[in-house]
Amino acid sequence: MGNWGRNGSDDAGDFQGFSNIDADRDFFQASEYWWKQRLFGDKLRIKVGKAAANSEFAFVASAGDFINLSAGFSPTIFLLPSYPEPALGVNAFVYPTDWFYLARIIHEGP
Repeated sequence: MGNWGRNGSDDAGDFQGFSNIDADRDFFQASEYWWKQRLFGDKLRIKVGKAAANSEFAFVASAGDFINLSAGFSPTIFLLPSYPEPALGVNAFVYPTDWFYLARIIHEGP
């Protein structure tokens, strides 16, 4: 994945950003690469590698078809690695029941 050129938000003068696919800097990178394993009859799921946190946490399912940032960004994930800088980490999910799960993310960086 790559991004080149000016950030459109600089021209629009907005605060939040108007696009999920724009960025503040130029870059070219492998954005995600990970390995996932389910264990104990799908009661435990572990994902290891480089990934954006919003692929697992705080994603807005109904906004998946839109590139407008207001529809697809949850402000609760601002401390977790996300586009355009996903990070190496481990995501662990425990499913004690069909309707409830616990999750933990451990990632590189501050």
